[in-house]
Amino acid sequence: MHQPSLHQLLGIAPPTSTRRGGLRVIDLFCGGGGFSCGAVQAGCDVILAVDSNEEAIEYHRRNHPSTAHVVATLPCERLALPDDGKPFHLHLSPPCQAFSTNCTRGVDRTDASRDMVEWSLRFAIASKATTWSLEEVNAPPVRATLDRIKAEFPAQMDWHVFPFCDLGVPQTRKRVIAGPPALVAALKARCCRSKRRSVRDAFGAKARAPYVRNAASKLSGVKRANPNPQQARYIYKKATWADFCKPIDGPAPVACAGNVGLHWILHLDSDTRPIRFTPRESAVLQTFPASYKLPDRVGLAHLLVGNAVPPLVSKQLMECAVELTSRMTA
Repeated sequence: MHQPSLHQLLGIAPPTSTRRGGLRVIDLFCGGGGFSCGAVQAGCDVILAVDSNEEAIEYHRRNHPSTAHVVATLPCERLALPDDGKPFHLHLSPPCQAFSTNCTRGVDRTDASRDMVEWSLRFAIASKATTWSLEEVNAPPVRATLDRIKAEFPAQMDWHVFPFCDLGVPQTRKRVIAGPPALVAALKARCCRSKRRSVRDAFGAKARAPYVRNAASKLSGVKRANPNPQQARYIYKKATWADFCKPIDGPAPVACAGNVGLHWILHLDSDTRPIRFTPRESAVLQTFPASYKLPDRVGLAHLLVGNAVPPLVSKQLMECAVELTSRMTA
């Protein structure tokens, strides 16, 4: 009996391009396309992208016109993966806002987000994907879920907290990446302090100030060593303006989504007027190519860029996946 194709099951047209013939990639929770961008740079063919945000899908489509796109809230019963026996990679980046103290605003959605991470892991492990990956924030509920699933499937899954600066991303972003043990080990082997790049390295003469600051409140606490050995090892003190200003000779703070973006700072003085990063400047820190199409609406552009997997990380991950797939299918 003839099996329907993935595109027939989803009721969408197949991609119009058959370029490259590289490893096929399915990008779930694709957002504006950071992971897909890096996968294409690694020579892969992104055949399907799924997200619940119609605006994100629209800009993913503008940058990846040969990919099939689906607007759907996951889990989705009609989501069918390839069943033709040919290799493919499955990537998932489930929403992380519920784990961020900057975004919850008193609404606890941690349980639902934790359930989505668990669904993503179980879906990936049960899939027929040759390789797979999951990217998520480094938060205690995420790590606890990863440990629990890893204990259940020790031969099929591993995870690691990756400092993205060790993969060449010029910011202090750290994220959990899970996947088959061999894939996680291969990406870990690529981490190296010599790859670190500063804000100055990323912008060159286009850097607009000698410091970069995130949107942390001056009321936020900063951790300092406690001189009293009879008390806690660390104490928290009220932060000053300068505590959150980082010189551009080092990595930038994390480029976040929404209205908590980064600012250029001319002087270490609280009276200095911050100059907000443009979406294109945030995209530089996220390692998007200059040609990548961004929305004209500033808020949406910051959202899509800040939530994205840095393409440079995705590129290196997918190069590892291609090498692993080649060994598995040789």
